[in-house]
Amino acid sequence: LDGSASGKEIEDAYQSLSRQFGPESGNTDIIYDYQKKQALELCALTEELHEKYGCPVFCAGDFNARDSALYSDSDTFIYDLLTETFTDTKKIAVRRSCGKERSNDNAFVDHIFLYGESVKCDYFSLLSQSFFKKISDHYPIFTDFSLNY
Repeated sequence: LDGSASGKEIEDAYQSLSRQFGPESGNTDIIYDYQKKQALELCALTEELHEKYGCPVFCAGDFNARDSALYSDSDTFIYDLLTETFTDTKKIAVRRSCGKERSNDNAFVDHIFLYGESVKCDYFSLLSQSFFKKISDHYPIFTDFSLNY
């Protein structure tokens, strides 16, 4: 596939690879291009919403993107791309904490990104208590923001 492939073509190619090689085939150039396209679309949409409504925009979720300052692998390119536009709220938090299963020094794949100003992140916590493992393969994030716009 070249750079002009549609989302459907990329998804079909990924499904074909997954059937042949299993789910670990996800770190291919096809997936990289697809993730990069999604990240750039998210950045553009966020800038558009901020411009239109004049308020901060939050983007939260499982980005499978690790902070390259803490971790070095193929999962860091999306984080680097997103943080060209967004602020990672855990980095601006006045207070941070984690549960017993993970530390603040670990590279997260789930993030709450911010676009805009007039927001203070008072508290950021990764709720990594062991009982959350029964709910999901990701720990929830708790944040407390002050909006001043």
